[in-house]
Amino acid sequence: MDVELYLKEMGQRIMERRKKLGLTQEALGERSGLTTQFVSYAESGKRAMRPENLMRMAAALGVSTDYLLTGDIIDKDKLLLSEKLDRLTAKQVRIVEAVIDECIELYQGDRGEGAAGMQKGNQVLSGVKKAPAACVPSGPVFWNPDAGKESLRE
Repeated sequence: MDVELYLKEMGQRIMERRKKLGLTQEALGERSGLTTQFVSYAESGKRAMRPENLMRMAAALGVSTDYLLTGDIIDKDKLLLSEKLDRLTAKQVRIVEAVIDECIELYQGDRGEGAAGMQKGNQVLSGVKKAPAACVPSGPVFWNPDAGKESLRE
């Protein structure tokens, strides 16, 4: 793979995750101990990262370094999600579980169908029920624990 393309794809994942968390480049820089300029260069694909900076960036974004590098979700990413679930009440976990179940049901037939399968799933849902926002990804889906707290409170 072309290194320039690889860096741009990694930068895109950093930017998408930062925005999902509602962070500015400055806030991400503060969280990671990196400069705002470094974050900007990383997002634009203009700068490769040393391993220690990649680890800091991944930790600040709550994802694995593998996700930033390749876009693959690995066990570490699942563990990070599990740690978030530990901060919820039992009732809140059941709500999250219901959303996950709906997403699985929605995309179960999508194996190997790609975008056409997703479109089909969305069409089916449009006539039956509304898909949870988390089930209609524009890329990888990450849950922001601060978003929609009022609907999750007991």
